Amino acid sequence: METGTTAASRPAFAERPLPAERAASSSANLTICSVSYRSGPLLALNRDVTRRLNPGDSFASWIVVENTLAEDGDRVAAGDSRFEVRAGVRPPPPQDGQGSYHHAAALERAIKGIRTRYLLILDPDFFLIQRHWIARILSHMAKRDLALFGAPWHPRWYRKWRYFPCVHCLFLDTERIPLAELDFTPDIAHQPGAYLSPFHAELEWLSLAGGSLRAWRRLIRHPRIAWDEDRRRRLIIGSARDTGIALYDRYRSDPAAKRECLVPVYRPRTDKLVPPPDVRIDTRSPIRELLDHLRPDWLSFVPKRRRSYSRKGFAEFGLPDLRRFDWEEFLWQGRPAAFHLRGFLRTSIVPQKQAEEAQSALERILS
Repeated sequence: METGTTAASRPAFAERPLPAERAASSSANLTICSVSYRSGPLLALNRDVTRRLNPGDSFASWIVVENTLAEDGDRVAAGDSRFEVRAGVRPPPPQDGQGSYHHAAALERAIKGIRTRYLLILDPDFFLIQRHWIARILSHMAKRDLALFGAPWHPRWYRKWRYFPCVHCLFLDTERIPLAELDFTPDIAHQPGAYLSPFHAELEWLSLAGGSLRAWRRLIRHPRIAWDEDRRRRLIIGSARDTGIALYDRYRSDPAAKRECLVPVYRPRTDKLVPPPDVRIDTRSPIRELLDHLRPDWLSFVPKRRRSYSRKGFAEFGLPDLRRFDWEEFLWQGRPAAFHLRGFLRTSIVPQKQAEEAQSALERILS
């Protein structure tokens, strides 16, 4: 797990000398691409914060593909001078993963004609918060010969791939990964469905209801059922083939495509898994934790690679605890670096309200 200095030993945003290789961070070297679906307020906030944090270190353009339906609100206006707004793509026919296919097609449109060396795919609700992050990240990529840099899927999304940047926040060096090789198309049709484990659901329900002793008795009486159902349930770990899976398949084993990830803040005992491995229960239990210790990485709900997550979050740096909103926190080089709203997990919140919550958090962080 990631370890870092304490809040008392160093401020969360203490300035470090910028790298000497400033050429990589010139405004001609980075294009930002986002897909908007009712994301106008969030994108406006994200751009303003980016400008605020990167004085003198800008980007060539911020391309937005507006996928919001004409009758819906919270769109980015076609004439908004802050962005290069491109028309959205037609939604695909109803199917499993329709939203993922719609998003991927918009990303394909967003990257067309990019001329800069570096490309950043960024979700509207993913906020990078370190000062001069454009200069620092691009210089870091050039110095380390990185082809990809960004945020991995948060560990609680156990069905997604691990240890590889995803399209929430993804920097690419187009000299190492040509635009022609970028394919964001998902492959939902070939991913296995969820497996319901009724036996384990019953054990966890008993544990939550105060019947831990009864749960352990049932486990001891039926170890073969418990082991077999647990194995079947774990076979879907890392099996999702969502937006960006083709990029993962192509470059995960390519030694020439070096990559680095931000470090998600994750506490296995308290963070809920999404979606829950059992339909009935969404919690962790001593039984599951014991089995995680016994299973290899590809069958463990908790990632086992060293420094793949940190138990130390924003609150330990004296910053607002954003995890209480179900937002995801990320560190880089031992310091708070980014957060992701994951707004769709709170369907009752409207985009403007989300932007107001994010702005409030950002003001407290940047002050």
